[in-house]
Amino acid sequence: MSDQYSFEDQGDVVALRTAWQQVMSRARSAYGEVSIKRFLGSLEPVQFEGGVTRFRASSVFVAEWVREKYGRDLDCWMSEALGSPVRIEIEAEIRDTPRVGAATATASIRKEVATPETPRFQRDLRYRFDNFIGGSNNQLALAGAKNVASEPGRRFNPLFIYGPSGLGKTHLLHAIANEVLDRDPRFPVLYINAQSFLEQFVFALQHGRVDAFRRSHRNVGMWLLDDIQLIMGKDKTQEEVFHTFNWLYQNAKQIVLCSDRPPRELMSFSDRLRTRLESGLVADIAPPDTETRIAILRMKAQERQVEFADGVDEYLATHLAGSVRRLEGALITAQAEAMVQENVITQSMAERAVQAVRGTVGGTPRVDQILELVSDFFEVSVDELKGPSRRAHIAQARHIAIFLIKQITNGSWKQIGVQMGHRDHTTVLHGFRKIHTQMDKDRDLNDTINKLMSRANTL
Repeated sequence: MSDQYSFEDQGDVVALRTAWQQVMSRARSAYGEVSIKRFLGSLEPVQFEGGVTRFRASSVFVAEWVREKYGRDLDCWMSEALGSPVRIEIEAEIRDTPRVGAATATASIRKEVATPETPRFQRDLRYRFDNFIGGSNNQLALAGAKNVASEPGRRFNPLFIYGPSGLGKTHLLHAIANEVLDRDPRFPVLYINAQSFLEQFVFALQHGRVDAFRRSHRNVGMWLLDDIQLIMGKDKTQEEVFHTFNWLYQNAKQIVLCSDRPPRELMSFSDRLRTRLESGLVADIAPPDTETRIAILRMKAQERQVEFADGVDEYLATHLAGSVRRLEGALITAQAEAMVQENVITQSMAERAVQAVRGTVGGTPRVDQILELVSDFFEVSVDELKGPSRRAHIAQARHIAIFLIKQITNGSWKQIGVQMGHRDHTTVLHGFRKIHTQMDKDRDLNDTINKLMSRANTL
C-alpha cells in the first residue's frame, strides 16, 4: 500500500488510509511481521461509506482467511481509529470466473500455488471413502478425513491419524486425495512417505538442490505425509519437516500426517515439532472388532468377485484379529484355491488360509518371542526379565526388552506393564526413555538394538 495520496483522493478515503495505518501498527504488535507480510499487508483500502470500510484482497483465499482469522479485531481497531462503529468488508480481486462455495477457495489455492515444480500425485483409485469400512475403531479418523477432503485447509488442520500397521491409515490418505481431485483435478496434492521425504532431502543436500526440494513440498494445497515415525532420530530431516509444516500451516494449506503411534510417543522428536503435530485433530485407528472384520471381508470378496460358503467369513474374522492386511492375505490365499471350484471359499479352504497367514515369516512377533530373544542374547532368564531384580545387567536387559516390545508391537504402556510382570505403566515408560536416551550416546548399544530388531523381524 502506498503512503502517498493523490489529489483525486476524497476525504473519506484519506481518513480510511490514515486509520488503516494505525490498525496495521496494532496488528503488527498483535500478530507479528509474518502475518502482516503474507496477509494483512496485501489489503488495499478502497472505500469508506455508510459505516462500512471496504478493502480489496489479492485472492479469494486471502479475503476469506483475513475475515475468519482477523475480522473481529480489525472491526474493533478500525472503529477506534475512525471514532465511530464501522464494519470491514473484504472483496477478492477475481481474475477468473469463480465457482460456487468451497470450490471457489479450492480454485484460488490452486491458482496461487500450482507451479511446474509442484510434484504430480499418482492417484491410486483403489482407495476411496466408499470402500473404507467405518466402525467404532476408526470413527473419529474417518470423520476427520472426510471433513478435510470437503474443505481443505479450513477444518482440522493439521489432521494426525495414528494406529498400528495395516488398519487403513494409508487408505484414508489416498481417499482424501482422490476426493479432492475428483472435485478439482488440478488441485496441487502431494502424498509422500516419510522415508521418501528423508531420501529426497538427503539427495537435495548432497546436490545443492535444497531450494528446489522446499519448493516442491511447499507449492502445494495439500500435504499428505505418511509414516512420520520413520524419521525418528533424523534431526536435520525433522527440522525440515518442522519448517515445511510451519510454512504450509501459516498459508492455510491442508496438512495430514500418519504414524504408528501418537505424537506424544514420538520420543526423539523435538518438543516444538510434537506440539505442532498435536495442534489439530489427533485421531486413532484401533484394530477392528469382529463385526467390522466381517464387513471388511464381505466388501473385499465382492470386489474380487468371490463368494463365501455359509459361515466362512465369520470363521476368518474370528481367527484373524488385528491387521486388515492379514484378512486380505487370507482371502487372496483362499481365493487362489477357490478358483478351481466356482470361486466359492469353503471352510477347509479358509482353515488352510488362516494357517498359511499365521505361519508367514515377517508377521508381528509375539511378546513372549521378543522376551525369549532378549533372554537368549543377554543370558538372562525370562523370569528375571519380568522379576523384581535391580542388578545392573538384568535391569538393562529388562529395559531393552521393554524398548523392543514397544517399538515392534506398539502396545500401550499399560499392556506392556502387565506383560512385564505387572509393572506400573510409568515404570515401563521410564525404561523405554532410558534406552532411547542411551542409544543417542552409545553406538554399541545402538548397534545391539538394531541387531535385535532385525532378528525379531524374522521370528
